[in-house]
Amino acid sequence: MRPFFVIVFLWTTVLNPMQLVAQRDPLLGTWRLNVGASKFPPDLNAPQSQLRIFEQAGDAIKYRSESIDASGTATTSSYTFRYDGKDYPVLGSRVSDTISVRRLSDRSWEIIEHKNGVVAGRSSRAVSDDGKRMTLTVIRTNASGEPANAVLVFDRER
Repeated sequence: MRPFFVIVFLWTTVLNPMQLVAQRDPLLGTWRLNVGASKFPPDLNAPQSQLRIFEQAGDAIKYRSESIDASGTATTSSYTFRYDGKDYPVLGSRVSDTISVRRLSDRSWEIIEHKNGVVAGRSSRAVSDDGKRMTLTVIRTNASGEPANAVLVFDRER
């Protein structure tokens, strides 16, 4: 009988809570663009606002973005992905029609965007240790073929 109580004690105090923490993806939640803390290339006007929402969808992640660009035009884009590096369709984006995401660590990811089968951009995403800030470093080229890199900083809303 004693081993049973030891197993129950370990499960309820050590093993089970650790499993729940390990399953919580730090990317999940709602993130608002901090325009003042972000850096945009000279040929790209900063958006007025942007909200990014990441939700668990079975074994995948569902992403939705709601943006208002510098001229006041609202856009939305969405996709559902897994951290397997495979391409998944993107809806509503002018930049890409597929995206692949690969986990680099517990708090960082690599993203590759494609448009018509050609790499349209690469980015890395990282969530701070306290889980309150997400930084997205975007590497793209503009219409002239010059680098048009950006660093987008997001604050967690929930």
